[in-house]
Amino acid sequence: MEEAEMNDRADEDKEETVSSGNEAKDSQLADSATPKEKATTEEAKKPEREGKVRIRLKAVGNAPILKQKKFYIGSNERVSVLRTFLQKQLKLANDSDLFLYCNSAFAPTLDQTIGELHESFKEHTTQDLIIDYGTVGAYG
Repeated sequence: MEEAEMNDRADEDKEETVSSGNEAKDSQLADSATPKEKATTEEAKKPEREGKVRIRLKAVGNAPILKQKKFYIGSNERVSVLRTFLQKQLKLANDSDLFLYCNSAFAPTLDQTIGELHESFKEHTTQDLIIDYGTVGAYG
């Protein structure tokens, strides 16, 4: 198995959810639930994460590399939310340039939804939406 595949599998356990802060908090399980019920509920949520899209971020050019490369984001969120989140993760100023690309070529507009991009550009094997990011224009 190639080293990149091993790193991708190791990163799968370290996934975070990106949110604009407008979503309601998930309801917590009742204290009376047994550990088996809790595990079953968590397993049901984890594989699909209903209403969310898994995004894999790749650095392009001289952009800083993220330690965690996979995140979940709501399918109804806009690209602008992802861009703001990524700027915070990379510790960039709000006015600094950050370019985002789908399929290493297409630059989405900030008002497109993540769900639309996922439907059109998801990777067929993992169903991830791959977003390349850079601090300088990379693909013309």
